[in-house]
Amino acid sequence: MSISASNASAADNWLSIVLSYWWVFLLFGGVILEFVGDVFTTVWCALTDIPKHRHERRMELRRLELEARGEGVPPTAPGLCRHRKAVPVRGAEGDVLAWLCRACDTQLPRDFSVYEEDL
Repeated sequence: MSISASNASAADNWLSIVLSYWWVFLLFGGVILEFVGDVFTTVWCALTDIPKHRHERRMELRRLELEARGEGVPPTAPGLCRHRKAVPVRGAEGDVLAWLCRACDTQLPRDFSVYEEDL
């Protein structure tokens, strides 16, 4: 009987400790749950991004194959523009403030000549 009485008192001590320090669990329980949630989110994002990375790697390998065969990749930026489609930008008084090339959207200085032959 004394063994069961000592177990009962140990259980009561544990319960009293938990009830007296409930505020500690309230404060740090959220931090622990947030950490566990962040870990699961990180793992989930890593697992779901695998197909995206695989696709990017395949496209990179395809680009390298095209370059090795000499077919090349079309340029991403247009070549040098000769600004043949430049139009004047006029101010409120009608004077030319600058020139704008409609082909490449470049603002050119006021003294720009439309054609190179005019220089």
